[in-house]
Amino acid sequence: MMNGDKGYNLKVLTQSLCFSILSLIKKYSLEKRTNSNKFSLIPFSLCESDNYNFTPNVVRYYVTLIPVAIQKIENSKEYREFCVVYLNDKLFNNIFPIQERIPICDITFPIGYLISLIWRYINQCMTIDWDIDKFNKIYDESHEILSNGFIKIKLIIPLVGISGRFSVPEIKIDSKWYIRTLKDNELFLLDKVKHYFRLPVTMSYSGKSPPILKYILTCDDYKLNLRDLAAGWNIIKQENLPIKEIKYMVSVLQASATISEEDFGENYSINSPVIIYKSDQWAANPFNNPFSLFYSWPLNNCPYNKGWITPTINWSKWVKQNFDFINNSPKEERERYKRALKWFSKSLDTFEVDERMVSLFIALETLCLGGNSSRGKGQKLGLICSKALNKDINEQRKWRNFIEKLYNQIRNNLMHDGIDIDKLSTILKNEFDFQDVDSCANMIEIIFRGTWNYFVVNNGAIQ
Repeated sequence: MMNGDKGYNLKVLTQSLCFSILSLIKKYSLEKRTNSNKFSLIPFSLCESDNYNFTPNVVRYYVTLIPVAIQKIENSKEYREFCVVYLNDKLFNNIFPIQERIPICDITFPIGYLISLIWRYINQCMTIDWDIDKFNKIYDESHEILSNGFIKIKLIIPLVGISGRFSVPEIKIDSKWYIRTLKDNELFLLDKVKHYFRLPVTMSYSGKSPPILKYILTCDDYKLNLRDLAAGWNIIKQENLPIKEIKYMVSVLQASATISEEDFGENYSINSPVIIYKSDQWAANPFNNPFSLFYSWPLNNCPYNKGWITPTINWSKWVKQNFDFINNSPKEERERYKRALKWFSKSLDTFEVDERMVSLFIALETLCLGGNSSRGKGQKLGLICSKALNKDINEQRKWRNFIEKLYNQIRNNLMHDGIDIDKLSTILKNEFDFQDVDSCANMIEIIFRGTWNYFVVNNGAIQ
């Protein structure tokens, strides 16, 4: 951290400047000075408004004086020396390469770095009195994170559709992810993201599975590269959120919501409308921002008109069996199962019944046929699904004929001809005795759930 030409130590220069800034803030506060430049407080307002952190009231006044003190410091020789050392610092240039910076950055970045440190000091220490040990602790923790190049965050995904009436043991998905009940000290998080939720009226559900929000999908130690953070370093760029990974795990839970034949009539829909992420870690940055990560991001639409599953201990074992089945399958089959679940999940997310049916047909084709484009797909699909749905040969014949006819008449009309709902309703009523389109969609979902369960229990083998 030394600049060879000047021999200055960045830490020592930073200590000295931050001490001077705090001294000026203390002087100005005794003079009861105010900040007349509202524009200079825009970063202060932005940093608080775009996450769930805040500056304690007891030190808010001192924070408003930071720009006033900075204006005085910027004219000093010491600050100019600091800028030279900071802009040539190897660690800084590894994270913010000079070729990726516009010229104005070399003017704004040094002061932003100082502001984030001094603001952090005031927020964390709740004082403007200088304590070099406390400052060094903040500085050193920041330096360690900058050296590592990543920050550790906690991901919390509330699960809608799993009733919190009872508690089940923690379900470990892999070395990082697991499902558990919300802890008492996490309940406040639901209040932070309640605008994402439109939970159903409890009175409209039976006492067997009331919609009590209790379960989360979580990862306590997710490593995120600093370069994957948006400007301000308190928001993760959307493309760097593990959305695909989360949606996959939720899709497995959705398929795992049906345990036995008795459940086939229940179209459960486990889902989550939001990702919450937070961190206790923080690194000094050139964006004036002293806050740790604490944010939320929309994830899915949640259909709240479906039943909520009441988990039992056996369900925990069944969820693990579903994940083990996928993970232990050969790579090609594993990817096929994931694609099938992706389409099944799409069918649960949509509110349009024709889109739901199309997604379910694609999910069935992917699961049973692996995307094979050869002719006779309806016949093959009927053969595989009928064996999965019933052990009795006569019942299998009924299922086979029904699925083949459904595939040839409904699937092809939907996907190739774009048939409208009214015409579709007429066909379903006359040819299949369905009273409405939703009833047919529910039946296709039952076929997928039953076939998926058969695959899991029999390790993918069709007997």
